[in-house]
Amino acid sequence: MAVIFGLHWGFFPIVMNNIATLGKDTLFVITGPNNMAQAGATLGVFLKTKDKKLKAKKEKKRSKKEDKTMKKIMHIEGMMCGHCEARVKKALEALDAVSEAVVSHESGTAVVTLSSDISDEKLKETVEAEDYKVTSIQ
Repeated sequence: MAVIFGLHWGFFPIVMNNIATLGKDTLFVITGPNNMAQAGATLGVFLKTKDKKLKAKKEKKRSKKEDKTMKKIMHIEGMMCGHCEARVKKALEALDAVSEAVVSHESGTAVVTLSSDISDEKLKETVEAEDYKVTSIQ
């Protein structure tokens, strides 16, 4: 803990003075093991991040997650304000297959991130149920 907060710099002169005047130091008995424990934890983290098997597992999980998601861009007419965006976003994100919807009334689009397959027709029905017109889905 002393190293994390920089307190070891305050102990150093005291320890050196005690060794110079007394030939020994009792403070090092307290601070020494703490510093060694922190060094050991740092070494453990360093070695784990160098482990190729661990990195391979992490990359495999990341690629699986990326493979599952798909994005569709919907072009929507009739949105005029932030309230319109919120209605469309809420309607789309209520669908189980939609993990996120980023809606913009300025560009007239909704970028929909999907966690599973869903038909374009279902997406279109959902938006048009909120009284907006879907012109295309890419």
